Amino acid sequence: MTTSIIRFLNIIIAALLAGTSFGIWMGFNPLNLSPSTYIEQQQNMIRALNTLMIILVFGCHRNKYNFCHSSERR
Repeated sequence: MTTSIIRFLNIIIAALLAGTSFGIWMGFNPLNLSPSTYIEQQQNMIRALNTLMIILVFGCHRNKYNFCHSSERR
């Protein structure tokens, strides 16, 4: 049961990371922005997501039931 819960949480964390990456990719289109606005927007995004993304990545990779490494143990 614990393994199932941890695996479910890994899926949720991976989905959050993928969703954030996709949102950044789609949402920060520089075509309609001036260079100074684009730089300011990127700096604010980096400040806002810096700590959160690091916590999510380490949380996903430090888990012993992580899907990324489960095929290596079988």
